[in-house]
Amino acid sequence: MSSNLTNLHKLVITQPNCASTERLDLSNLEQTSSTTLYTVEEAAKRLRVSRWMIYRLLRSNELKSLTIASRRLIASDDLLDFIKQHKGEFHG
Repeated sequence: MSSNLTNLHKLVITQPNCASTERLDLSNLEQTSSTTLYTVEEAAKRLRVSRWMIYRLLRSNELKSLTIASRRLIASDDLLDFIKQHKGEFHG
């Protein structure tokens, strides 16, 4: 199995309801900045919202995610981008 991992160079990430795909180059993974991946539940705790709100944000493409196997994961960079974009907004 480790030989399969060493040959892995590209990972295709697709957004639900989106026709375009992004290619993530994993060949320099060790050299990139560390990004934490959160589960939906962990992201909900970080934003102090329900997990259903996270799913709603994902469906509306306000929050980005990636899927590995059947797990939906949200990068810490995407959480920060979401916060920066919505900072100061009030939904009441």
